[in-house]
Amino acid sequence: MFSSHHFSRLAGRGAITIAAAIALSAGAPASAAEVSFAGKVARVVINLGVASGLSAHHQIFIPFVAKYLPGKPKIIVETKPGGRGVLGAAYMAKNVKPDGLTMATFAIITGTVATGEKMPVDLTKFVYVGSTGQGSIIYANAASGLKTVDDFKNPPHKILIGSSGPNASIQLAYRLFLHAVGAKNKYQVFAGYRGMLGSLQAVRSGEVNCAILHAGQYMSRLDSLKKAKIRGLVELGLPTKDGRTVPTSGLGVPTVYDAWLKLAPRTVDSDLMRAFKTIQIAKAASWIHVLPPGTPEAYRAAWEKAFEMAYADPAYLAILKKRDAPPARFTDGVTTYKMMKDMIAQSKEPRIKAAIKEVTYRK
Repeated sequence: MFSSHHFSRLAGRGAITIAAAIALSAGAPASAAEVSFAGKVARVVINLGVASGLSAHHQIFIPFVAKYLPGKPKIIVETKPGGRGVLGAAYMAKNVKPDGLTMATFAIITGTVATGEKMPVDLTKFVYVGSTGQGSIIYANAASGLKTVDDFKNPPHKILIGSSGPNASIQLAYRLFLHAVGAKNKYQVFAGYRGMLGSLQAVRSGEVNCAILHAGQYMSRLDSLKKAKIRGLVELGLPTKDGRTVPTSGLGVPTVYDAWLKLAPRTVDSDLMRAFKTIQIAKAASWIHVLPPGTPEAYRAAWEKAFEMAYADPAYLAILKKRDAPPARFTDGVTTYKMMKDMIAQSKEPRIKAAIKEVTYRK
């Protein structure tokens, strides 16, 4: 969980709690300025395999985090895949000492929790460094007949959606939109493709006519997609902490929320929209960065500052620009923790669970 100091911050109190005072008296650093990783080897554990997009991202990004951690330690990225991301989370919760030297990034499981599935690991028990949000876009080939997002309301042909897994949170978010605009019986999901890039190949070959890509993957392939007459139609966008939905820079298509307002304004206050907003929280925190329960606040603050500065590093941004990839958005630990609490509470509401169940694929 957040350290007790985090809870006092969230509650608006300035006093250090008893638990924090005990930690300080035990010799824990009083502030991030007193933390040093000099001469040490730190670890970043990810809950996916070496072939994942998260692993590829961290191999490039984590050296920039090391640059801004006090003492500039060497950081090793370790993979702990399995159980749709759960095994890595369980490892961090049960097997890692809260000494500040091991941090983790979890993908997938925030979406799993948002859709109401039970988890053997309580995400609120971790100490939150922050989270990284990713945009995503739904796109279609020329054979689909879909030219703009407006065509989803009355598609000229059946929408054939390619997917690696039929009930991933990102899939459910788009299907909530399709149901709201009246396309409930006008699409079909074909699952089993190897990741988003496997679905892209299926769209290229014509096995399906529609699929989803992360914004960075889409932008880096924009020229080849245009040549294949594949066009983006709508994107999820990312919710901000003040409730707005912001588009991903460079995609040039409307967000689902704006399209929803235009195409189905009477459903804006519906359970479908409430369920969509719950899943959107998971998109704002696509990757959560955490430390083991009980890690002192000073280490959390040091990791958070290093992440924030790494994402703004000119050299890192230059790498993204070279790849035509939009920058991700980093959210601080306090805000991320609150987002997770809100998402978990909302996912348990019966009406939201029923709306998600409506769009869940069942054999």
